[in-house]
Amino acid sequence: MDLRFTNGFVTVNKKDDPKSFITAMKNPDATPSPTMHTDIRDKLSEIIQDHLRDAENQKRWNSKPKYLTLIIFTDGIWQGTPVKEQVRRKIIELVTRTMEVIGELKLRPVSIEFVQFGNDVDAMYRLKALDNNWDYDGIPDIVDTTRSDRDPDKMMLGSFVEAYDLESDDDEESKPKTSIPVSISCIGG
Repeated sequence: MDLRFTNGFVTVNKKDDPKSFITAMKNPDATPSPTMHTDIRDKLSEIIQDHLRDAENQKRWNSKPKYLTLIIFTDGIWQGTPVKEQVRRKIIELVTRTMEVIGELKLRPVSIEFVQFGNDVDAMYRLKALDNNWDYDGIPDIVDTTRSDRDPDKMMLGSFVEAYDLESDDDEESKPKTSIPVSISCIGG
């Protein structure tokens, strides 16, 4: 698993031990200052390019490209992203290029889960718009959005397990909140 932040150069690459992730998350260089406004497009582009390069190499060697699941912890406000619609365009670029390299995405070899912290109404609307309406863009639905105080299983699986993707956060109001230990790959922003 990998861990990247939208600010700074703190990363964890190809690790599966929790200590590496905890150390990175506690690194002061990974913590944004109150005046810092990050642009999620930059890190999203970096991750997309890395994945596509790996997928092209794997295809060249006749091996099946690895699946990519991005779990993005965000408030969804994205003050450093001047045109918010450009995030959607980056996702379309990812899907289009991945379809060119891998082929059909029916089994979701690429998926994105936005886990939202906070209750900013505009951000909620923006993330829900990313979660829905991909038919209009002619690409498969690979995006799911979940609020951070909801079901941890949906947070981890919603972007690539159809049953969780179809669940709305509103459906979860009556569900008990559970806590499970997890290790995840994410970018913050």
